[in-house]
Amino acid sequence: MSTTEREFVTKFLTLAALQEPAKTRDYFKPLEQVNSIAFPLQPLKYKYKQSRSRAREGAEANTVKLSLKSVRPPRFALTEVFAANDNVAQVKERLRATEPAVSTAELKLLLKGKVLNDGMILSDLKAPEATLTVLVQPHRENEPAAAAAPSGENSSDGSDVTAVPTVNVPWERISSTLEDALGDHGVAVATLARLQRGWDLAG
Repeated sequence: MSTTEREFVTKFLTLAALQEPAKTRDYFKPLEQVNSIAFPLQPLKYKYKQSRSRAREGAEANTVKLSLKSVRPPRFALTEVFAANDNVAQVKERLRATEPAVSTAELKLLLKGKVLNDGMILSDLKAPEATLTVLVQPHRENEPAAAAAPSGENSSDGSDVTAVPTVNVPWERISSTLEDALGDHGVAVATLARLQRGWDLAG
């Protein structure tokens, strides 16, 4: 301890000993007589406005946050906030603006393996946030020509060309069956995408 500190301590103890403590060491006060154990706090000057909170809650209730993820090429992930009265077709239009190479007719939006129709309102999701799976199904250019060719028509080299009938594959039912069998939505969606890719290549 330096000389200055020693002098300060000495003077402090001397001054403290000049006056007897207001309370003795054995001072006791019944708990029933204790009104406060701390200094009273001053009231806050800030006034909480409930109207702001209600306005914020109303704004959140009028919007839906969607996470859109593609499971097949072109792959993309997009998170956007939409109005609750927007429909699925408007969501597809927003996707088309983000991915110009994709047309709205090629897009399918799925929620838990179920395809959402274009007229569905987002408020029908009954949730402020949702994750939708995006499937891109490009149209094959050779399908109309194959469907238009009559059965047994001869090709330019003289061989017989038999038209292959168009088969409408129940992808929605297959998706539901996969999800029930696998018990995992993500695995079911990935498996369905592989099946669709194989179907497209086989066609």
